[in-house]
Amino acid sequence: MNRRKKKIDVLLVIMIVCMIFLSGCGNMITFSGTSISFGKRFELDFKLLNTTYESWMTLKEGDRIKTSFAITEGKVDIYVRFEDNSIIYQGNDIKNNDFILEINKSGKYYFEVTGSHAAGYVHFNKIP
Repeated sequence: MNRRKKKIDVLLVIMIVCMIFLSGCGNMITFSGTSISFGKRFELDFKLLNTTYESWMTLKEGDRIKTSFAITEGKVDIYVRFEDNSIIYQGNDIKNNDFILEINKSGKYYFEVTGSHAAGYVHFNKIP
């Protein structure tokens, strides 16, 4: 009887360990959606964002970037940085907004979007 109880205990431990590992499998997805990044355009449309996406654009003084976002679930932070790492825009836990970023200095600009269990979209487009 004692040997049988040990086998049952081992089997229970194995089952619990398997359940723990299997329960984490759903969290492995980091992105479900579309990402467009070319020229003067960086757009993310996502059903799930659990990672960071980054793109860059070479812009001139006087250029304007139409910035639009609508987040329906989760948390999203965005950063726009100049090539010297100075932040020209930062939005934490953004929700819904449309605005124009005015470029004051020519150079390379980095656009970073970080999401946690997020759904929605973030778009950066240079205005012609």
